[in-house]
Amino acid sequence: MKITDPVCGKTIVLETVEAHMEFKGWSYFFCSKTCLNCFQREPDQFVEERSGAPPSIRRPGG
Repeated sequence: MKITDPVCGKTIVLETVEAHMEFKGWSYFFCSKTCLNCFQREPDQFVEERSGAPPSIRRPGG
């Protein structure tokens, strides 16, 4: 299964993730601890909540 790192946008294979974290009831997966640390500082910058669905990825400046 492939997923997208919400910080850098890199597509990664789930089995190769370097880090993950739960946020507002959802799991987020990261290609590196650097991306995880960036997400932890300002998680709302990288996700946007939608009613009845998982949060979508919001790119910085997007």
